[in-house]
Amino acid sequence: MDFHENELIGLVLYVGLWLFVACNYNRLKAIPRLPNLLAAWAFLSLGSFFTNLEGFFSVDSGAYWGCNLVEHLCYAAGAAILALWCLRAPHRPGAVT
Repeated sequence: MDFHENELIGLVLYVGLWLFVACNYNRLKAIPRLPNLLAAWAFLSLGSFFTNLEGFFSVDSGAYWGCNLVEHLCYAAGAAILALWCLRAPHRPGAVT
């Protein structure tokens, strides 16, 4: 088993983020296109989960490489959705760009 502290801390931070979202969802509904933003965070959170899950497997096993593949696909999907959210989110008039 090969765990890295920074990856575990990242996962803990994502769990904290989701707790914050759950506790403040009514306030967060004011964010434009919130479902898209939450989908991006969900994929990034899953990427972090699979990063830590692959630590349970030997590098020689197929499960390790499967987790690695899913991890990177989740990070790519999360980044793409987040980029689209940034492009499509309405800008306030007079805001500094």
